Amino acid sequence: MNVLVAKFLISATTRNSIMLLNVNYQLLCHIFYSKVNVDWRVSLILGLRIYLR
Repeated sequence: MNVLVAKFLISATTRNSIMLLNVNYQLLCHIFYSKVNVDWRVSLILGLRIYLR
């Protein structure tokens, strides 16, 4: 009985940690992509302004 409970707890904790890692990974990707998009837009706007001057 204790072995089954321990196995269940271990599987549950590993599942939770994998879910947490997945969520953190998605958040990091989202932040990274949004920053890249912002940098790309800013550089494009700055380039257009310098080009139009």
